[in-house]
Amino acid sequence: LYSQEQMADWRLQIWQDIARDLFWESEYFEGSNYELIRIQGERRNDIFYKGFGYKELLPSMNHWERQGTDGTNENPHNFLFNSLGRGGVFQPILIILFHLSIFIYWYKKYKNFHILLFILPVLLTSSFDASMESVRFPFVYYSFLGLILNEKI
Repeated sequence: LYSQEQMADWRLQIWQDIARDLFWESEYFEGSNYELIRIQGERRNDIFYKGFGYKELLPSMNHWERQGTDGTNENPHNFLFNSLGRGGVFQPILIILFHLSIFIYWYKKYKNFHILLFILPVLLTSSFDASMESVRFPFVYYSFLGLILNEKI
């Protein structure tokens, strides 16, 4: 997938590379015009279920072009792809099931989906920003979510 908008295309390429790196060995290097080139190697069977872990950069982020101007960016700017790369296929599935269980719980309790007014903007924003990939924002989000779910409305 590609986009004409530069930042959207940058993110789309990172997300696709994260997904590909779970299935195939890959090597990233710089081309003659300073563009990032990915060489796909052999099929791998060891990372799909467990991911790359949390100790190192994701392979798709380990290039100067993707680390920002100051070289400190290590986030793919999408919390589901970050969890996919870090924890394998089961981690984003668990996150999705967790949020679905919140929707179901809320609907059974209040017979409406008003909780979506709080959750959907956060999840949509976190799908294109590094907000859920830090410590502070998820702490506030899940704390507030816990307070909302325990309140009598």
